[in-house]
Amino acid sequence: RAICAVKTGDVEKGEIIMGQIFGSSAINRTPPEVLYKGLLSIIEGWVADQETPDVTQEKANKFLDEHLGKVVITPYDMAKYNFNGRLLGFARTAMENKMYALAARLFSMIVPTGDIVEDLTSRTANYPVPPQRLLDEINKYKSSINAEDSIDVVTQINLALLYETMRNYRAGFVLYEFLENQHNPHKYQPEFLFGATRCSAAVQDFDAATVYGLRFLEKYPDHEYAGAVSELLLPNLFFVMRDYDRCLEIAGKIRARFPDPKDPKGDVADFVVGGSYFYQGKFDEAQPAI
Repeated sequence: RAICAVKTGDVEKGEIIMGQIFGSSAINRTPPEVLYKGLLSIIEGWVADQETPDVTQEKANKFLDEHLGKVVITPYDMAKYNFNGRLLGFARTAMENKMYALAARLFSMIVPTGDIVEDLTSRTANYPVPPQRLLDEINKYKSSINAEDSIDVVTQINLALLYETMRNYRAGFVLYEFLENQHNPHKYQPEFLFGATRCSAAVQDFDAATVYGLRFLEKYPDHEYAGAVSELLLPNLFFVMRDYDRCLEIAGKIRARFPDPKDPKGDVADFVVGGSYFYQGKFDEAQPAI
């Protein structure tokens, strides 16, 4: 009934129905996966609200505070019924609709793949000889831990981006740095490095910004983010580290991407080129850029 109410657009009625179930003996007669499906249907309704996101977010967190702990579901069932995948999608929608606190909570509800493997492995003790189907499931989730599109990595990338959006740049940096150190190489490595560069630059950790920014440019010189990484790096290299040779190298690449001298995207590069030559005492070379 709660799911049907939400599907027809009556989220409030769905909340009432689920609240009644959680507050009565019906909760003991309802399978946990059914309870969780009902809860997810309400979450889906909450995150879709673009009219009053602040009010909805507060109401949602209050409801979850009161009732989430009443649903006892195994890590394996979170994966088996795709509850993890649905939570990931709902968290992203909450981010898009600026329900940042709710998004963070939904990300935290996603069960890591390692916990799923541990849950399945513990079940082997129930058998003299574990059935092949169980062993196959263990192997499937073990192998998915290192998959490039594993839900663990995708969740952490999105959570890091959420921290950035909330201007908690240090938390974002910690996650991007963790991902870079744990998953290297990886198809999302440009995102790890670019994120680490952005967040460290935002908190003026110029040493870290330089390390990750240069690593990005060395590995992905032609990537679509290369220009943005270069612009993050140049002020630090020029004003703080005074590495004028490196400044000239990077600025030259930026200017090559924007050959029109009137293109404002090359202004920072022009300034750095002129200044670098000037401080190196190469005044003739500095003059055209200045």
